[in-house]
Amino acid sequence: MIVLRTCLTFALVFFVLPYGVGCLAMPREKSALPWIFGIGCSFAVYEALSLIFHLALGSLRVMTALWCVLYLLAAAGGFYRRKRQVSEPHGVAPGLARDERILLGIAAAMVAAQTLMLVFSSYYGNWDDQTYCANAVTSWYTDTLNRYAPESGFLKPAFYDPQYVVPGWTSFCASLAVLTGAHPAVVYRTLLPLVELPAAYGILYLLAAHFFKDKRKHALTALILMEIFVLLAAERAGADAAPEWWLVMNCWSGKALAANIVTPLVLWLILQLEDAAPAPRCVLWMTLAAVCWGCTLISATLYFVVPVELAFWGGFYLLRTKRWKEIPLFVGVGLACVGMAVVCM
Repeated sequence: MIVLRTCLTFALVFFVLPYGVGCLAMPREKSALPWIFGIGCSFAVYEALSLIFHLALGSLRVMTALWCVLYLLAAAGGFYRRKRQVSEPHGVAPGLARDERILLGIAAAMVAAQTLMLVFSSYYGNWDDQTYCANAVTSWYTDTLNRYAPESGFLKPAFYDPQYVVPGWTSFCASLAVLTGAHPAVVYRTLLPLVELPAAYGILYLLAAHFFKDKRKHALTALILMEIFVLLAAERAGADAAPEWWLVMNCWSGKALAANIVTPLVLWLILQLEDAAPAPRCVLWMTLAAVCWGCTLISATLYFVVPVELAFWGGFYLLRTKRWKEIPLFVGVGLACVGMAVVCM
């Protein structure tokens, strides 16, 4: 029964409902942007709710139910809006050639093998990661959101340890445990990698496809090479915890998600903005905002990294495109992270 609940919960939370939320804002979009937008929005709403319930010493289970209701309503509205849209004629995307199918199979097999190795054959022990995992377990047992110290079990004041309790990723893992019936430690270290590691490589493919436009064979070859590079770099880095090592050994942690999912995704969206026409740019800006606001759930590291990334790559974007009127958009996109950084100081 738990296996069935887990499969259903993960399918809804990470795939079906995000796409529905994305369709609410961009019903005609047929790329991955609605799904990315939906994930970002769901994370942003969860983080806002978690801060409120953290301050009020509220119930984790009540907040989880409230978040689910809002998520379901938004997704239902999105699917309804997409269904009401008059479909426009569009060309059918060409199928994969034989070489491309072979390369895709190799890339997928490597991702699957690495994911299974991480889930079934890897152990990672570190006080920092153990504290995050303990926060998820403590929130689940006490039915609160990061208000009890996992080391002592004592009730603490709000924001007693900002870098650990302000980002709601551990509470999110506890909420998934409530929905699936699995233990939070199992959700955190065993179930989430099934989504996180393929997502990281999917974003690497998006970056490769951006540089090798209309050349899927080149992009798939680049993805395979990047998968090999990650494994080699992780082997050489060892316990020095380079981003590649995080992806191979503990992709569930906030820092690993920041390095291997959020920052590459922000970069990809900025690169997409540069070549987009005005109408698609609006959709990209909405998606970038959702990602940057939603990442406040994941790690306090992103409160500082994302504004720097926006300033650095956004600066290059503005210099190349001369779209100086979009400076306020970059400011607005990064505002949530800056605000959370102030809270953590």
